[in-house]
Amino acid sequence: GDANNNTEPLKAISPLNFANQFKAPVLLIHGNDDTVVPIDQSKSMARALKKAGKPVRLEVLKGEDHWLSDSETRMAALAKMADFLKQHNPL
Repeated sequence: GDANNNTEPLKAISPLNFANQFKAPVLLIHGNDDTVVPIDQSKSMARALKKAGKPVRLEVLKGEDHWLSDSETRMAALAKMADFLKQHNPL
């Protein structure tokens, strides 16, 4: 969709507007140099989930892009995912 011309259809389906309905904990991982998806989208989602009282963690990867192109940061992201799963899905 084109958020600059017709926002109503996008608002109707945006997860941001349904944060109170989330049931599972949410991990958001975002590269701070992402040129595809603005980091403000992840920050806004994290704020909405927190406001709704939902468990959420936002991990910002410094110097990383949308595709997690750097192998070190990619490994860090995987470690953050594993930690999150251990915390919220213990064996």
